Amino acid sequence: MNPAVPKMIGIQAEDYLNQHFSAIGLDITAKDKAKTDGVEEQSSRLLPKDFETSFVQPNGNLVELSVMNIPVEIDGKIVGNHIFIKDITEENKTKKKIKHLAYHDELTGLPNRRKLNERLDQAIEQSNRDSSTFAVMVLDIDRFKMINDSLGHTYGDIFLQGVSDRIVKSAEGFEATIARMGGDEFTILCNTGPEGEEAAELAERIIEALKKPFHLKDNDFYISASIGTALFPVHGRDAVELLKKADTAMYKVKKQGKNGHQFYSPDLDVQLLENIGLESDLRKAIERNELVVYYQPQFHAQSNRMIGVEALVRWNHPTRGMLSPGVFIPIAEETGLIYEIGTWVLSEACRQMKKWHDEGGPLIPVSVNLSSHQFHQPNLVEYIVKILEETKLEPQYLELEITESMMMDPAVSISILEELNKIGTRISLDDFGTGYSSLSYLKKFPIHKLKIDRSFITDISENHNDKAIVATIISMAQHLKLDVIAEGIETKDQLDILTENDCHEIQGYYFSSPLSASEVEKTFFVPNRLPSYQ
Repeated sequence: MNPAVPKMIGIQAEDYLNQHFSAIGLDITAKDKAKTDGVEEQSSRLLPKDFETSFVQPNGNLVELSVMNIPVEIDGKIVGNHIFIKDITEENKTKKKIKHLAYHDELTGLPNRRKLNERLDQAIEQSNRDSSTFAVMVLDIDRFKMINDSLGHTYGDIFLQGVSDRIVKSAEGFEATIARMGGDEFTILCNTGPEGEEAAELAERIIEALKKPFHLKDNDFYISASIGTALFPVHGRDAVELLKKADTAMYKVKKQGKNGHQFYSPDLDVQLLENIGLESDLRKAIERNELVVYYQPQFHAQSNRMIGVEALVRWNHPTRGMLSPGVFIPIAEETGLIYEIGTWVLSEACRQMKKWHDEGGPLIPVSVNLSSHQFHQPNLVEYIVKILEETKLEPQYLELEITESMMMDPAVSISILEELNKIGTRISLDDFGTGYSSLSYLKKFPIHKLKIDRSFITDISENHNDKAIVATIISMAQHLKLDVIAEGIETKDQLDILTENDCHEIQGYYFSSPLSASEVEKTFFVPNRLPSYQ
């Protein structure tokens, strides 16, 4: 034996010189015993013998070997053997790792798209044989992009690992395969009854599990999941059709407000085609001047004096007429068009307000909603300054409305808000009370105004809890020396309750619906201007 052999198998060569090789007595693993049994008999044959085996060294290490046994023939007689041995332990580990990575997601360890497609084909074959049903479930994390943009990809990866762990735990007890398809999208194959009972139960478990906060970077982050499900064979008989229909159902959940589960139904195809058409049209809407900014006046309840306007985008579609934001903004967010639309709205609102100021006022601010895409762009302050310079609107007359979810990473958000505060713009916290942010944000952040969400206003005259929440928000804002405005006021009862609780800044249909720029001017501005400005 050459010097490599003793080192490889953990023996002293001199102990075995001039002995039969069987004296070595390797501790062959049970699963490889059959391969090595009878090697002596086989060595008498003229044909070489190749095989792989594994054994345990005296120190307990498992070693995998590639063995080639070649008979030595002299004068037509087998007189011995050359045995060539190669340690393939690391080589096999590398092969296994490569094979695993080919079929599994590196970040979460879950099956990947390739593995899922293989399992899906197997599930279809099995179900065709035994007439069983299984579900294809597409799961998308709501608000993941916001977390990723806020915290960075390192924490985004940690978050996705936490999400996958919760999904896997939720699926315990179900016959399910969970795969990560990329980004924040997961697909689940689940054996289920003909009506999809098990799939529906699994979806609810996952939704509940993901509602609990994720603790990242010293803060709690809240997400939700949108899940769409298609059943084999009722919704499709091949992989492409099943995945497409589950995807369609998932997008319906997102459009309805996210955080839920829905089975596919044929009417969803009509809506999907409609959305595809709208997306195509939306890409051309800005260049065709189809977008319009409407303005909803904001009033001081006691004096009926207008104190500001909120800019709200509308789409004057060439064939479908005037569309509200609820129809096209979700599409804009999904496709990335929201940045371009948001930029146009901000610029147009500032331009219009400057025009009103120049024509005699009143000197009131315009409030504009910032999308998450705009808020988290690296050059936000320069971007705002540039728009103000181009439109010549003074910064104190621009109020930027942000949501609680944009402040997930306080370290990043506070620096952005402080820079905006320095240039003179005002910051309003929109939909206050509906998110998951900490009240400490109000102490840390340079926020000027809280906006009470309409969901608390709708039933305020009948629901004591809503009334108590609104009163608490108003009181808290006053103690923190913040302005507070309520939106969605539609009745005098609602208005009376708010004014009784010292909320005097009001927005809603009770005073005015959103109006075009010309309607605002004609209804509210022109009658109050001095003759010299007309």
